[in-house]
Amino acid sequence: MTATILCVDDDSNFRRILSRAFREQGYQVETAGDGETALERLRTLRPDLVTLDVMLPRKDGFSVLEEIRRDEVNRLPVVMLSGCRFTPDYEARARDLEADVVLTKPVPLKTLLGVVGRLVPDGKAASQNRPLDLSGTFSELPFPALLHHLHGLRASGVLRLQEGAKKKLVQLRGGRPVSVRSNMVKETLGHLLVASGTIGWDVLHESVRRVKRGEGLQGQILKAMYMLDDADLAAALYNQAEQRLLEVFSWSAGSFRFQQGAKLKGETVGLKRSPASLILEGVRERASLEQVDAFLAERAHLHPAPSSAPFHAYQDIGSEPDVEALLDRLDGKRNLEELSGLGEAERRILYGLIAVGRVDLEVDSAQGRTIHSLPRAGRVAKEKVHSVDDRAEGRKAQRTRKELAELAARFEGQDEFEMFGVSRGSDDAAIRKAFAELALRTHPDRFSAEGEAVRGLAEQVFDQVNRAYKAISTSEARRQTADRREEARALGEGQKALRAERAFQRGLGALRGRRFHDAVKYFAEAVEAYPEEGEYHAYYGYSEYLAAPGDPAALRRAKKRALLSKKLAPQRAAPFLILGRLCKVDGKADVAERFFTRAVELDPDCDEALQELRLISLRKQRKQGVLGRILKRG
Repeated sequence: MTATILCVDDDSNFRRILSRAFREQGYQVETAGDGETALERLRTLRPDLVTLDVMLPRKDGFSVLEEIRRDEVNRLPVVMLSGCRFTPDYEARARDLEADVVLTKPVPLKTLLGVVGRLVPDGKAASQNRPLDLSGTFSELPFPALLHHLHGLRASGVLRLQEGAKKKLVQLRGGRPVSVRSNMVKETLGHLLVASGTIGWDVLHESVRRVKRGEGLQGQILKAMYMLDDADLAAALYNQAEQRLLEVFSWSAGSFRFQQGAKLKGETVGLKRSPASLILEGVRERASLEQVDAFLAERAHLHPAPSSAPFHAYQDIGSEPDVEALLDRLDGKRNLEELSGLGEAERRILYGLIAVGRVDLEVDSAQGRTIHSLPRAGRVAKEKVHSVDDRAEGRKAQRTRKELAELAARFEGQDEFEMFGVSRGSDDAAIRKAFAELALRTHPDRFSAEGEAVRGLAEQVFDQVNRAYKAISTSEARRQTADRREEARALGEGQKALRAERAFQRGLGALRGRRFHDAVKYFAEAVEAYPEEGEYHAYYGYSEYLAAPGDPAALRRAKKRALLSKKLAPQRAAPFLILGRLCKVDGKADVAERFFTRAVELDPDCDEALQELRLISLRKQRKQGVLGRILKRG
């Protein structure tokens, strides 16, 4: 018989998702939304394990844990979860009360299930091999909350959405929406371009006619008709994916089903914006005002204040003045009912900020706002991170990626003060400011469009920054850290991602320096350390070919690695660029041209692919010119 878990959390949406995830693994699950109810359930249920939120109404998590530990005969395993920053005082209290594990939200579902599997009594552990299959309606779990929690749980799979005859398929990777498909005619690329005034109805009908004749995809046909260039097409495809997702926020009803591990077939164009940014825009522009007002009215007694959880506080939601102005008004001292005079736009913004965790709702304003306060993220930096209109985006992404790898390398061997660039005599305010600047630079949202290895590295670096700040954030924390110096325990995945990315950067340097044998060695190290990152395989194979250009076996291996790279990283330009170069070497010019074109579609600033396409075009023009002269002489 598998274990029974009591899941205690004041967020009903999070409880619903978490309890379903536990049941999918075979556990028996009961839930509670406050401390008093949790104690009642504990007396009657006698569970095998408890997941316990810290900030609970009617009795906080520590008080519940204190009651649990009074039972000296049955030592119940307890996993504590906190949506706020866990201070040294909290950690000390958790240790005194013998909490088995303390986790800060959001926590990856894989991590949480692994912790639970280790803590349940022998013989009662579930398989932990069943993929999550979560279904329900938006009346049970509103779409903004669903998207937000799947992001926090780093869920990967397909989210199926339906309202009447309307259907959407959303591919999630690491909790981020990366592509969206729709059965709605008005959301096809051509119809969206007509609605924006980019093309007319006559052009739309002609492009549809050519699609039906099998001449290609609509975007490519519009390019051939000279209605779009490469940059226009890329921007249009990104906008199409965003509009398909944002439209769901306007649904008055609907159902969902999330299938963990599922994948959409075929090529897709990835979304680049952060989930928080998409949710906030969807709520502001599309959600029903009745839904917004009903949500706020139900929670009128709660006190809104900026989030004390770094992951939520530094999400990429933009820095618009109206959002910043509202955040300035939220200090935790007044409840929602007392925040009178909020207009429609402000109520929508407030609901959106709560939905993405940027604003916390507390029962009492005295629940530690001073202890947990963080500097305002929007005031530290106002950098537009993911604009599809920025023609230098590709080069900027590469610089950001390199900066992250260098930052991670710099942290090695540094203590917390050196990481933040502050002196040991700095006060709390100076350390908070330095932390905010570093948190914004390393937040995983900045790397939504990057490969798996880079996002994994960002997660680890951001966690490292948080742990460093916790160690020196207050004078008491600095004293405790000085008393018992502990080396930060680097997580295995973080070490692997860091080692792989550093080897990859060295390989690129060797490739630029035409040191092909060195490049092979470095790219092989990157592939060995992190084989899930597709781009590494393409460069590994290409460097092997360059190191032995006359060897047919080397060319075959290079192609094989590049095809694997395309499969693992279908939204990255590099695999297609390298496949094009290899096909060009192999004398397959037409195939090479298609690969170069695909690379430019994915990254309009891929200069190498653009140059190859220009050379192909020039060769075709010369060939036609020579043929014309021959025919003229004849």
